[in-house]
Amino acid sequence: MKIVLISALGKEVLKECINSLLETFPLDNDLLIIKEKAAREDSLNAAFKSIGKKDDILFVGDDIIFTPGWYGAFMKNYRVADILGLTTLYPGTDRIQDNGYDLVQVDNMITLEAKNRNKRISEIKLSEYRMCDAVCGCLMFIKKGVFELVPAFSRAGKNRWSEFIFAHLAKRKKAKVAVLSHCVYHGGVSTKTNPIKELSSISYQLEKKFWKPILDKYVDKKMIEIKYKRSLTVNLLEVLNSSQKILLYGAGTVTEFLLKYLQNKKITICSGLPEEYGKVFHGHKIIDYKKALKEAYDLIVMTTLLIGESIYKNNISPIYNNEANTKVVEIILNIKDNNYIYGLKEII
Repeated sequence: MKIVLISALGKEVLKECINSLLETFPLDNDLLIIKEKAAREDSLNAAFKSIGKKDDILFVGDDIIFTPGWYGAFMKNYRVADILGLTTLYPGTDRIQDNGYDLVQVDNMITLEAKNRNKRISEIKLSEYRMCDAVCGCLMFIKKGVFELVPAFSRAGKNRWSEFIFAHLAKRKKAKVAVLSHCVYHGGVSTKTNPIKELSSISYQLEKKFWKPILDKYVDKKMIEIKYKRSLTVNLLEVLNSSQKILLYGAGTVTEFLLKYLQNKKITICSGLPEEYGKVFHGHKIIDYKKALKEAYDLIVMTTLLIGESIYKNNISPIYNNEANTKVVEIILNIKDNNYIYGLKEII
């Protein structure tokens, strides 16, 4: 096995990653370090060109911290699949970042779902492995035979989905993809520091523009097995119905869905992403959240899943003069019986 370590975040982060590797793996001369290029796809292809098709390759982002037993988990389950990954945790926590990714259809929208995201590892029982559609690209083990099926990583991935495209094309040619339950820590920022916004922004408008051509060109929609319908809880509907002037923080899929229930309301959509300011989103111009907070509202809805409360406390609360006793809620997502159910958590 050859190990390819992609350095994107500087010497200190790289050193921490390598130290965790040395503590958990009998490393010899099989480590190749590549400095991150213009896009992750370029880095992966450069590594593959250097190593060739004669070896299994483990691709590692420098924001991975290995944990004892990871190599044993790989070797024990080597025959399970052609592409293998490990479950990732948010750094310093017991919360799952992803337990592999599944290609799913939510209403008429096709997306990648990070399985078990934000669940505590102690709260769920993970099987030793599970078959999936993709694994975290920052820790991706690819057997040498797969490179005969898919000879390169596509730049169409735009620094986001290259590993998914690779895995999906391999699956279309009967390769198998699996994620193991063994956990490592993943910072999740190695591709988010690229100064070119097209390659790093988390803007839904930008990502949607790139995602559609990928669906059209690469994805076999007949392979999508998981389908969901979206709905709102009664509590969330009541809060929306009882408010007239509403500020929605975030211009993503949640806001897109909520707008269907907000006809005849006075709606403002704001964002913390400068690249979104001034863009029109379903008839509403997205504005800087600092500018939006100069107004008073009946209701502020934090639509950014998992991080809404922290954004409110860190960015909004310090500058918002809440003399009007504005109600503030965070949207939460529950997945149950093939349903995406949006509910709320009251912040204020």
